[in-house]
Amino acid sequence: MVAVYTGLTSLAYPQVFTQNDSDHRTMPLSSQMMLLLIVFLVLVAYHARLVEVTSRLDFLWKREAERELTEMRETRTNNRQLLRNILPDHVAHHFLSSSRRHTTDELYSQSIDKVGVMFASIPNFTEFYSEDINKGMECIRLLNEIIADFDELLSEAKFGSIEKIKTVGASYMAASGLNPSIKDGEDEYSHLCALVDFALAMKQCLQDVNVHSFNNFQLRVGISCGALVGGVIGARKPVYDIWGNTVNEASRMDSTGTMGRIQVPEGTAKILMDRGYEMEFRGSIAVKGKGEMKTYFVVGKKGAVTNNLSRQSSQISSLATVVYGMVQARRRQNTVKKRHFHRECASTNNTNSYYRDVAGNNNLTRTKSQYHRTHPGRLVNFSSFRVS
Repeated sequence: MVAVYTGLTSLAYPQVFTQNDSDHRTMPLSSQMMLLLIVFLVLVAYHARLVEVTSRLDFLWKREAERELTEMRETRTNNRQLLRNILPDHVAHHFLSSSRRHTTDELYSQSIDKVGVMFASIPNFTEFYSEDINKGMECIRLLNEIIADFDELLSEAKFGSIEKIKTVGASYMAASGLNPSIKDGEDEYSHLCALVDFALAMKQCLQDVNVHSFNNFQLRVGISCGALVGGVIGARKPVYDIWGNTVNEASRMDSTGTMGRIQVPEGTAKILMDRGYEMEFRGSIAVKGKGEMKTYFVVGKKGAVTNNLSRQSSQISSLATVVYGMVQARRRQNTVKKRHFHRECASTNNTNSYYRDVAGNNNLTRTKSQYHRTHPGRLVNFSSFRVS
């Protein structure tokens, strides 16, 4: 464009500027036009440079923002998965819900009726445990594999109404029917049937472990059904636990039971018999805090086919997987920070002049700190169970 105007003033219409110069004794008009064209060229080049600098900064900041948003989503997913590994799904959803942010109540508890509670223990694991071999690490590793196999069973759809409560040594505690939103059908005790099927599957799973480890572990199970209270206790290491007469009764069914059998009280036995389970009457036994109780052994379900269990990869992220993902995300974040630091140190002089040019155009630039103020991250605060 500057070249076109220069050609017009010098070649196409020189007489216009010559005639005008005869009336004025100052700088020739053609020279003035050339000077104005040069100034215009400098301004256009400077503006183009500003546009290029701003575009490059926008591109880099966009990539940085996309990377940080991706890491933010990964961190949020890991936090949610970590919370769900600690608490049942419906309890974790309660603490993560948007309505929770407007409340100051830190206590979570619920009173539930018709809940199934199971205690399953391996009494002869104590005899197996020995610190002579690698200070007991091999024994603990085998116990971890057994508990992990039990946890894998919970990933099956038919056991969706069952929640693992905790493990104490070689004892496994689970409950069914804690989440009122989960309904396995019109039968209000269908979750209890799923809990009994889960206990039978645990027995079969333990037999499979015995075949591969050349051991003779036996599972002793106690199940009861009734009302209880569940809630979260603790802030530093929160734990979801259940209390009530039903829990104590299930624990007594386990402690007074027989290895390799599933013992239930009379009320629970009647519920199971009405749903096609074969029961064996044991008799009256002395139960601590209860006196004499009539108990039954669960033989199995009529017409049920026993399936061979095989290990399958779980679709649920384990605690180790979640923690590893969080560590990797933090490591990537630290690596990026180090790269930015070294890059800024290597180009300090160029960066200062570079940003002085960009700072002159207030309409086309924005600072990185403004982005962080407008896009804050959301992380789970486990001490109060809120999303901040």
